[in-house]
Amino acid sequence: MNKIERIQAAVNGQKVDVYPFSFWTHLPHCDLDPVLLADNTYQFYKTYDIDLIKTMNNGMYSCQDYNCEIDYSDIEKGGVAKITSTPIKSYNDFGYIGKLEIENSVAIKRELYSLELLLEKLKGEDVPVLFTVFSPLTTLNKLSNNKLLE
Repeated sequence: MNKIERIQAAVNGQKVDVYPFSFWTHLPHCDLDPVLLADNTYQFYKTYDIDLIKTMNNGMYSCQDYNCEIDYSDIEKGGVAKITSTPIKSYNDFGYIGKLEIENSVAIKRELYSLELLLEKLKGEDVPVLFTVFSPLTTLNKLSNNKLLE
């Protein structure tokens, strides 16, 4: 039973050879470099023999192209990235967020390129891949510096 068959059988309540298994984590040491991210994601998959790959994108990719300044300095100390400047100063500013075109994007292009590289490495392997997409509410909350839900 390959990984896709195993997951489909489990979802349908059918007997499986072994229970499908997956987990993920962020890779902050390399997630701004699409080549390193693809390589490390692939190695993570191979090391743990997971049945489903969830991409481990940079946690700020959905905000980066909206002219946010992001401080990554706490990453080295085990912390998280923080938005230090955002065009969203009040609820009224949300009305000015325009449509983001991929061809004008830096972050989304980077993440899609990493996905492309990962899929190339996985050719011939029967493993499903889920690309991380943040919900609009999550992105808006990040853009507001976590004040949207206060």
